[in-house]
Amino acid sequence: MITEIIVEQQRLDLFEDLGAELNYAIDDIKDFSSRNTNYSKTINIPGNANNNKVFGHIYNFTSGNIKLAPEPPEEELPNVGYNFDPTKQANCQIFVNKIQVFKGVLRLLEITIQNGVIEYQCAVFGELGGFASAIGNKLLNEPDMFGHFSDAYDQVWTAENVVNSWTASGVASGLGIVYPLIDYGKCRHPANYSGDDWHLNAFRPAFFVHELIDKIIDFSGYTYTSAFFDTPYFRSLIIPNNKANLEQLTKDLLLVYGNNSLDGGANTSAGGTLAFNTIINLINFTKDSTNQSFTFAGTVSTLGKIRLNGTISLSRPGTFILSVYQSATLLYTETFEPDVDYQIYNIDWLIDTTLGVGNIINIDASFTASETYVTLDPDLYLSFISDYPQVALATEGVKISMGNCLPKGIQQKDFFASICRMFNLYVYEDPQITTHLLIEPYIEFYRKGAGFLKVNDVGELLLHGETGDATGLLLLSDPVANSIDWSNKVDYSKEISIKPMSELNARYYDYFYTEDDDYYNEAYRKKYNESYGDRKEDTGFQFAEDRTEIKVIFSPSVLTKDATDTKLRANLFKESNGVEERKDNNIRIMIFKSVSSPNYNIKHYYDPELGNPGNGNYGGVRTSYGYAGHLDDPELPTIDINFGVPNEFYFTLLNPYPTANLFNSWWDEYLAEIINKDSKLLSCYLYLTVQDIYSLDFAQLIYIDGALWRLNKVVDFNPSIPQTTKCELLRVIELFYPS
Repeated sequence: MITEIIVEQQRLDLFEDLGAELNYAIDDIKDFSSRNTNYSKTINIPGNANNNKVFGHIYNFTSGNIKLAPEPPEEELPNVGYNFDPTKQANCQIFVNKIQVFKGVLRLLEITIQNGVIEYQCAVFGELGGFASAIGNKLLNEPDMFGHFSDAYDQVWTAENVVNSWTASGVASGLGIVYPLIDYGKCRHPANYSGDDWHLNAFRPAFFVHELIDKIIDFSGYTYTSAFFDTPYFRSLIIPNNKANLEQLTKDLLLVYGNNSLDGGANTSAGGTLAFNTIINLINFTKDSTNQSFTFAGTVSTLGKIRLNGTISLSRPGTFILSVYQSATLLYTETFEPDVDYQIYNIDWLIDTTLGVGNIINIDASFTASETYVTLDPDLYLSFISDYPQVALATEGVKISMGNCLPKGIQQKDFFASICRMFNLYVYEDPQITTHLLIEPYIEFYRKGAGFLKVNDVGELLLHGETGDATGLLLLSDPVANSIDWSNKVDYSKEISIKPMSELNARYYDYFYTEDDDYYNEAYRKKYNESYGDRKEDTGFQFAEDRTEIKVIFSPSVLTKDATDTKLRANLFKESNGVEERKDNNIRIMIFKSVSSPNYNIKHYYDPELGNPGNGNYGGVRTSYGYAGHLDDPELPTIDINFGVPNEFYFTLLNPYPTANLFNSWWDEYLAEIINKDSKLLSCYLYLTVQDIYSLDFAQLIYIDGALWRLNKVVDFNPSIPQTTKCELLRVIELFYPS
């Protein structure tokens, strides 16, 4: 057999025998919260002239990458030759007799040199493994993500932008920013929480899960296809703001205006510190009671510029001095000598400085004139512009950096994995398109291969099974006829193992969100000793006691409404002695929908600590709001993104509570397959050819001796040696797990 390995379009020379086994998998049936990728065992590659060139002569003790021309950018150049970087993935394909048997990325493990003979030890991994490596430990607020959301969506925080977001053109596509109503604490008006009006604080930016996932994959250098991601259901999912207060990111920390005159009265001279009575911007600064001194209250020192600009004049000829001080240190001063009345001087000073925590900025002025009752008349702005953006509380009318609103400290791989766990997604490589992922839920992945279409619990397919058919499936074709018959490929001379799944799986399966300590979550957990919306399944296996956890990084969001305000909303505050407290929360996930509501008003920004009551209405009466919660509709829901039905509700609905939750919609059939009394795992040796591997489709059912199986793993396939290969297959059980 002729074996070829192509790396970034460059052919490697091989030893006569490839000498490595390839492994293929779609799932790990023993740990079904995980997903596997294809991989190889070590491949030994000779260090000849061609291969040394491909690997950039990396064997040389003094070798180092030569930075090539920036056109195209280096990261877009093929990872071979002088550009080869062993810390980066290199795309590769393996062909046997011109038939592709593997597509993924190559990783250089080690270089050995013995008696002058060079050998490269490599391994190849499926593109799912390459995708995981490309994400690495990146966070959701990485610079590329930050830049995308800021460049595309930064906007001013106003009621008009809030209301317009609910019906913006991108909402149906899962793109853009929306401002749902969420009770973060101290947001309701009046302050005794008895009304149905809400301050601007309750409406903060939220991101669509669809766009976050899209950018994670895009910025990792991959593309994808997913019919599920294109459904209205998935495109309605959002990640809301989870901070105690909405924050802004700005360099403009201080901006004040003053025009109070310095009056000499009966004296011919006067002096003092100028007051700036109009406060425009006071971010990470405090002021004294006279508005003369402004103290930097940031957490660390910052480089920046003090600016003083405007005009100043003396009412009579004389001399006056204007000075800028930082904590009693003179930064800049200038003397003026007007020779006519009210001679106007233009001021525009820009002073570089390092502002330390607690440093005070003030402006001093003094004058001497030839007569009495003279005034020094400033018309000046004082500002401080930091060289680096500072995080501060956002206030009404400021421009919000959407990149800064992305959840902090959340790894992209954890976010992506949690979405996969919620909806039981299979992520697998496209066999033809390089760095292209295919993503579908379990129930859709196998339905295609089995010749079935299902009316799933979220109503995505409008088809029905036969009367009395408990499976809820519509048989489009004979699954046996559509399966691949591998009966003649079984090697009966080698061991065949059939294990009941009860010997492989746990007895208990726990599906749950991450705990958080907001008021309603904490109260629910104390009362029921479990989190809101958990689901616990007992298989009844008498010989097993283990537990398997399917946990996501998100926390549940308890919904409430009351007699004085029927708008259903999530609550993210704590409560102490009956007083609401805003808090930082764990990341949340919700369904967004614009819905009609009884008349209410959006009140101006309100922060009791700053003493601004914000009681005025912001625009006219509102008749709709941006709903966000674990149900898809606040009145007539059909979908729930909790795993299970809560033990207690803090609201009433017009129809029964929906049963189409995460477990019933996406996990019940999977669990039914592996805990049924007839469920079993078959391990046997099959004679697989290169052509079989080329056309390998894990969604295709396998027919062996009268039974249908799902192919789960191909272990140590050697394309160079015609021999049987160990495979794992799961018995197909056609039943619907009762909800």
